[in-house]
Amino acid sequence: QNMAADGVVMNEYFLYAQLLAYAVARPRQHDRAEQCFRDALSAGMEPNDHVVGALARAVGRGRCIELMNELCNGREVPAQPQRRAGGGGGGGRPG
Repeated sequence: QNMAADGVVMNEYFLYAQLLAYAVARPRQHDRAEQCFRDALSAGMEPNDHVVGALARAVGRGRCIELMNELCNGREVPAQPQRRAGGGGGGGRPG
């Protein structure tokens, strides 16, 4: 709401980053994530796979599927990438 008042227009990348922030917050901010997503759709945004994946992380896959059925004509929720064992984020040096 403050962004809109300041004339800032949300795009898919910003929405994706916002949803991820809600997903990793402790405690997780699932209500805020859902409202943010609803607001973006109301503003005319078309969610891409990245946005839907971030929403699934923030609100849970089951709730995300419910939201896709309710708001996006049953749009499919993309499969989540498998995480590698060991928890390594791939940020280390090769070698």
